[in-house]
Amino acid sequence: MILVSSHMVSASNSRSGGRDNFLPANPGQIHLTSSKPNPADSLSAPEKAENDYIRSRYIQLKIMDNRCDTIRKSSDKNLESVNKNGLTTLKSRGENNFLARNFLSIIIKGDQPLKGQMAVNSSLYFAPFDGRKIGNIRIQQLGVFGPTLLDTLRQASGWLEKTGNTMHIKTTERKLRGQLLFNSGDLVNPQLMAENEKFIRDLPYIQDVAIILSPSPLNENTVDVRVIIKERLEYGISGDLSATSTDWEVTNQNMFGLGHQFSAMVENTPTELPKWGGRFRYQISDLDGKFISTGIGYTNDYRKKGWNTFIEKRFIESKEDWAGGISFDRAYSDYFQTPYAYTMLDTAVSYFNTDLWYGHRFRNENSNSTIGNVILTGRYFHQNYYHNAYSQFPNTIFRDHNFVLGAIGLSKRELFKNNQVYGYGITEDIPYGHYAELAAGLDVESTLTRPYFHFNYSQASIFDRGAYFKWQVGLGGFLNNSRVQQGAILLSTNYFSNFLYINRHPYRLFVNMELLSGINRFQEEYLMINRKFGVRDYFSLDTKGTKRLKINVETVRFWGWEKAGFRVAHYFFADAACLSTDFSKILDDQFIGGIGAGIRIYNESLVFNVLEIRFSWIPIAPHNTTPVIFNIFGQPKARFDDFLGGKPQEIPYR
Repeated sequence: MILVSSHMVSASNSRSGGRDNFLPANPGQIHLTSSKPNPADSLSAPEKAENDYIRSRYIQLKIMDNRCDTIRKSSDKNLESVNKNGLTTLKSRGENNFLARNFLSIIIKGDQPLKGQMAVNSSLYFAPFDGRKIGNIRIQQLGVFGPTLLDTLRQASGWLEKTGNTMHIKTTERKLRGQLLFNSGDLVNPQLMAENEKFIRDLPYIQDVAIILSPSPLNENTVDVRVIIKERLEYGISGDLSATSTDWEVTNQNMFGLGHQFSAMVENTPTELPKWGGRFRYQISDLDGKFISTGIGYTNDYRKKGWNTFIEKRFIESKEDWAGGISFDRAYSDYFQTPYAYTMLDTAVSYFNTDLWYGHRFRNENSNSTIGNVILTGRYFHQNYYHNAYSQFPNTIFRDHNFVLGAIGLSKRELFKNNQVYGYGITEDIPYGHYAELAAGLDVESTLTRPYFHFNYSQASIFDRGAYFKWQVGLGGFLNNSRVQQGAILLSTNYFSNFLYINRHPYRLFVNMELLSGINRFQEEYLMINRKFGVRDYFSLDTKGTKRLKINVETVRFWGWEKAGFRVAHYFFADAACLSTDFSKILDDQFIGGIGAGIRIYNESLVFNVLEIRFSWIPIAPHNTTPVIFNIFGQPKARFDDFLGGKPQEIPYR
């Protein structure tokens, strides 16, 4: 058992040979326990102990001192009730029937404890090693299938998993070492270590990572570092078949083990011209270990023909103090350059965009300061249209202009670990803190110059046992003849609960609300409530407005079932959205509501999108709308907002 207090971390262990592994007496003492005596593997005894400590680190820490608020207890509840539950008896009766056995194993928990949420401050594990010198750094790469961070000795089973491991090309060690924010000889910084785990985990070809520290046998004031990395299978193929189009896409998220991404898609749309089209993208997520991403893409289909390229470096909380980037977008023809790309233009537009930005962070050396770091950013955006048929209309987005924007921000960000929020069993890094930004700029056309301003503030908090709440307020717009033009007011909240137990099954509740109001927007700028912008599976080009209020509620239950890395979650949802052109009448104008249920299937070892199977009922909608919808589709896994700052942008209106 591991004991954690504000003064000491300790555990007990007996290892082969009777030799214990100790940290120096200050700050604490850790003995590591092996749950598998004398396993036959190629790892040394210290490595076996480190493997077991990964499990302790994530799911066995327990509070022994109420004054320590940096870690929450695991939620391994109701175990006794589950073991005594009559449903378990029912499950045992179905063991002799194949269909009954597999069905009941999904809906009824067995005699194993329910896995609680992780709910741990990200830097907690590294805190006892704060200030110690880093010695040797070793990288261990796990197979895509089989071993996990909680059980690195687990072997792949079945020919599919073994074939996947054989096909996989491991990332080169030079590439992985280039992702580290520390070197031998540096001093341990808990925040930097936690940030480094998140940075690596965010890479598209990485599934999970754990940075393990252990005392050096040569020097008690030195710690050795073991970076355990589990990658994804880099190859992917996906398709989409509908009554109007068919497309297929192949992708490789880690070409030659160098961290390069490539994807190519071909599509056929018999009702459009040209009928055949496609696109490709080549991207490098980290250029030569400099934390710089770059890429190029080309599109040629009935919607758009053109290319784009970019190079960008983002802020890293614990390491770098500057960020910036430049991008170019050349469209030879674009029929869907509208805020939602839903409405087809009568005449295609042709344009060239240049977007350049730079930011510098002034670090606050007082880590306990509530203000955080000061960030200064600047941006230059140029847009030029060719053969523009819409230039004769006033107040249009299809216009040549230059936009210069400067901003000052305050950033305070921490990391919190949890699981089974947006991920399917892997560690998830949840940023929390605040970001405040005040921006001003000029939008310059040939005959008109408009000042711009905005204020934006967002804050997220972690509550007891891992519940999360984020809220945001934004106000901005241009000034033209003493009146606000292209303005926006934004109020939003995002919440998810800790595990809520219903009939001994853990559910997580998500509630998202948003109020967005436009002020004197251009004629092509409007709001809709289609799909992710309001009500799931609702679609209508006629439902438009300039003010929107939406509420999305969802309960999610992750199944304990797992097969070859595939995990499943089911969910129930209720959506409601209001649209209007008059804020005072937003509740009385266009109101759409829907409810439904769905299943999500995902494999963290693969690069495919989340597969969703969903049934929706939209009883409150216009008469010409289909009320009952059944959908099967793929979509990317959701991600958390960060609080580090970046390229300054207008208040989003979409």
